[in-house]
Amino acid sequence: MQRASVIDIGTNSVKLTIADLGDNITVVREDSKITRLGKNVDSNGRLNPEAIQKTLLAIQDFVNVSKYDGASSIVLAGTSALRDAANGNELVDAVQSTCGLDIEIISGDREATLAFTAISGDPCIVNDPSIPVAVFDIGGGSTELVWGIGSELKDHVSINIGAVRLTERHFKTDPPTDAEFSIAAGDGADAVRSFFAGKSATSSVCGVGGTAATFAALEYSSKDVHGKEVTVDSLRKSLQRLRSMPLSERRTLPFLEPERADIIIAGGAILIGLMGVLNASSYRVSLRGMRYGLLLEQMTRADVKNGN
Repeated sequence: MQRASVIDIGTNSVKLTIADLGDNITVVREDSKITRLGKNVDSNGRLNPEAIQKTLLAIQDFVNVSKYDGASSIVLAGTSALRDAANGNELVDAVQSTCGLDIEIISGDREATLAFTAISGDPCIVNDPSIPVAVFDIGGGSTELVWGIGSELKDHVSINIGAVRLTERHFKTDPPTDAEFSIAAGDGADAVRSFFAGKSATSSVCGVGGTAATFAALEYSSKDVHGKEVTVDSLRKSLQRLRSMPLSERRTLPFLEPERADIIIAGGAILIGLMGVLNASSYRVSLRGMRYGLLLEQMTRADVKNGN
């Protein structure tokens, strides 16, 4: 049995999954550190030196943890911020120098495909191979959208709109005004509308990533939200509550990471716009994001190598 580690270097956070790969994926450890690597990348196209250093320290810590836990392989994957920043090589070179590991810069299309691969075999999310399925992953810098029938991927796209980008673009007051929120939600809806145009009505909607999971955690007062359903009514109530609070109060809420409190309203704006475009009444949460797709790839490679 192989023990593998995947480190996801995102715009808002660095996430770790260590798992044993056999007939199934058995998670050994999961962790996350919010480092805000993509801060101001939308406006100036460059990574902030402080954010690079903070992210590097998180990666070094997760690499050490992976080795301590006995991982025989460590995969590092970078997403939106590293795709877009002109100086992304500064972090890539620093990780190679200090850890001896390369970062694969994941394209938006590949990120969307990996997310769908991760959830398509999950009976908590997809239990009927005949129904249309929409999958979304609202990240800090980008949003990945996937449409399929059951477990068969039909179309996917990555769009440059995320919770960090939208916060920096539109929210100038604390808490955001109704006008600021309305513009942000409109941007979210406009960004996803063309992708879903002409596709058959979606019977199942799945949310992957921190935004989808956070609204579920707020509703269920628990971080154990895999497979949980979040209704649009509940989402609206949570957003109304969050929009009534200044950042200092949002940071004290149970089940909302303090470091996510400043961008969660923008994430919700994208989400409520998306649900309106889909005309969906609810979505289900999957905690199996891109990292699980990368782990499944490693399982496939191991099977081929072993002649299975």
